[in-house]
Amino acid sequence: MRKGIWILLIFLTWYLAGMYHGRALMVLAIAECLLFVVMWGQSRYFRRHFRVEFAQERWVVRREGKAVCTIRTQYDGKLPLGRYRLRLSAEYEGKRRMKAPYIYGSGEGELAIPMTPSHLGWMEVRVWRTEVFDYLALFPVRISYRERAYVAVLPPRRQMHVQKILDTGMYAGEGEERRLILGSGGEEIRQLREYAAGDPYRLIHWNQTARTDVLWVKEYEPESERSVVIYLDFFRSPSKQDIPLDAFWEILWAFLEGMLAAEIFIQVRWTSQGGYPAEQRIVDLESCEQLLLQFYCLEKIDWTARVRTEEETDFRLGLDLILYRGSEPLVQFTKEGYEEELER
Repeated sequence: MRKGIWILLIFLTWYLAGMYHGRALMVLAIAECLLFVVMWGQSRYFRRHFRVEFAQERWVVRREGKAVCTIRTQYDGKLPLGRYRLRLSAEYEGKRRMKAPYIYGSGEGELAIPMTPSHLGWMEVRVWRTEVFDYLALFPVRISYRERAYVAVLPPRRQMHVQKILDTGMYAGEGEERRLILGSGGEEIRQLREYAAGDPYRLIHWNQTARTDVLWVKEYEPESERSVVIYLDFFRSPSKQDIPLDAFWEILWAFLEGMLAAEIFIQVRWTSQGGYPAEQRIVDLESCEQLLLQFYCLEKIDWTARVRTEEETDFRLGLDLILYRGSEPLVQFTKEGYEEELER
């Protein structure tokens, strides 16, 4: 637009100079032509000396937050740099999903460009378009860059209500009752105390009860560690194209964080590429993040292997979004409503 207006201005000046035989108008028309050529060369000069790069190559964000990409601009030319504009794009698994608005700037420095992640997984961010302008913004010149950065988008912090799904034979209720049952596997008896409502009958100390005519229960030393096993079934049918991976990652994270909040460690097992069994122990949120980052490399997962639990107390979560305990389905999540279902 500006280029067309400038050319029109040159022709108008030439026309007026010829009509009125004005030397001043003729000089002005020549100056406009020269300035037009100089601006063309100036934009090419800026292109040769201007560079854009990411301040970080990899970083991690939560889905509910903003992925702030920091862009560092560098310029090594002699002339003061004019304006520039750039735009970022984000891709998931090679498919372009979103573009950030254009950002304008001038000179060297850093630009913080916020992007809202739309999916979980590795988000590839690249400089989709960069243009530098001459002083009059007549000739925007596009610059191509191959620089890329990678953002790992993790699920939001959310805890599954694991007490509702834990088997009552292992994790019965809250507080004292649960601690007693967990400690009743042959550990040392810490003390005897009088029976309280809700105490399991199998913990009654019958000999002491017979001697005193009062119900007494055995109180064991608490276990030093509690853990569960969950198998991840990544099998997907070739006929099913729409795989709810976002829902799967969020449900898995909520399960792991809920177990950790209940002070229960998790042994996660799955089948890696090539059919080899793999497992990782989850003891804190950092190990949760490491597990998700490992799964985000989708080519390392065997998507054709079926997984079965070894014990009836083991959990299993599949791409059908059903959480099993042994062979018994506990919770059926849906792709559209899993966020509300996790809050129940």
